[in-house]
Amino acid sequence: MKLLEYHAIYEFNTLRDKTFVPLNQFLDALRLVKPVVDSQQTKSPIEQMCAKLKRSQSGLISVILVAGIPGSGKGRFAASLARMLKQEKLHAEAFKMPTVSGSVRYSTNAFVDALIMAADEEQQTDVMVATIPAYHHLKKVIFELRKHELFVNKFEIKFVLTKVNANNFFCGTHRNIYQFLIENCMKGVSQAILVERGAADQNDFEFVMKHLHNASHEMSVLVQTARIDLDALAKILLKQSDKLNMFYTKHFYGFEKEGKCDYYQEKAVQGTYFGFKYPLKKKLVEKHFVTLIDRAIADGALL
Repeated sequence: MKLLEYHAIYEFNTLRDKTFVPLNQFLDALRLVKPVVDSQQTKSPIEQMCAKLKRSQSGLISVILVAGIPGSGKGRFAASLARMLKQEKLHAEAFKMPTVSGSVRYSTNAFVDALIMAADEEQQTDVMVATIPAYHHLKKVIFELRKHELFVNKFEIKFVLTKVNANNFFCGTHRNIYQFLIENCMKGVSQAILVERGAADQNDFEFVMKHLHNASHEMSVLVQTARIDLDALAKILLKQSDKLNMFYTKHFYGFEKEGKCDYYQEKAVQGTYFGFKYPLKKKLVEKHFVTLIDRAIADGALL
């Protein structure tokens, strides 16, 4: 399997007249993502993760980005994660765009301005668990943030998480997967994928997990229950390899121009709120609305 992945990346770069690293160098980076038990390590995974998230001596605030399809529960997850980090003696705050209009479409400048304003309200903040509004190609969002002068002067992206809900994994009834969903879960883009089964039946859930395991390292996919397993999440995040992420994002996904190729400039998927003044027959809405708009929505959005 490792050899197949290596040859896939190697051939992809050959077609673009580019070189790739030797096999042994690729395997060395791949080994870094495997869990390693250090008998001399006295700190728990949670303690190690919190130490990494603690505000650095340079004064930069750590940021955990949480992405996901509208209705996947990413905002609820971000708030829960921030509360659990507070219990670990970290000054953590959850962040989401303060207005409805800001939540249904993404703008880097507006996102950074609102994040700075929220961080300035708490002078001792160590980490911001920030929910990315709407839904976009995640790697492009990360590149834009890392090139934004105001952002890099105040924040440092430590981890990127994608929240997936099996209930809205598909667009419509034909199992068409939501735009950008698989790309955002790929190796080198998201460090961890949090999956919530919800009311999905066993066959659909197994189909979802198969796609996510194919897109990312199997060990990076964590099935979420009612309470976040912080220890399991910490173990996933601590064994990430920046070098291996670079191999995938730069040499395999075509990001050597920092996301400027035409394919990744497609319009972003956005969430939408619909307001009605008159009563509606909910059963008819649930039966026909998703088919008409060809978008995945959560049942709660209809209430």
